[in-house]
Amino acid sequence: MMQSVFKSYDPEILPEGFSYPQAYLDLEKTFRPLKYFMWWFLDSRSKSGQLAWELRIHYKTKGWKYFSDIDPIPFARDGDWAAFFNGNDHSGNPAIVVADLGNKANSYKIANFEVWYDNALRDAGLK
Repeated sequence: MMQSVFKSYDPEILPEGFSYPQAYLDLEKTFRPLKYFMWWFLDSRSKSGQLAWELRIHYKTKGWKYFSDIDPIPFARDGDWAAFFNGNDHSGNPAIVVADLGNKANSYKIANFEVWYDNALRDAGLK
C-alpha cells in the first residue's frame, strides 16, 4: 500500500524555537505517492507516528551516534532506517540525522531536508 498523505507534528509539542523547513511543509501539502520511493513519511495522527514521537528521546539517551547534541524530531522511516530533524536548530532549515535503528553506530548527518529528499529521490531512481 502506498502512502497518500502525512501530517507533521503540532507546533505545540515541538522544541521551542524549532520550525519545519518550508520544503517539508510544501511536500506535506502537495504529497503524491511515488512509485519506488522507499521512505515512509511519519503521520503524527497515526499510531506509528505517535510511537515514533514517544521513542525519539530513547535514541538520544541510549547512545545513538550523532544524537547527543540534537533534540530528534522523527519524520521518515525506511525499514530500520529513520530520519530526524535536529530540533535544536532554530534556522528553519535544520540538519538531518539518519540512523539505522538496529545499529547505534550506523548513523550519518545530512545538511538539510532538501538534500535528504534529493538523495532519497535519486536512490529510488526518480531523479
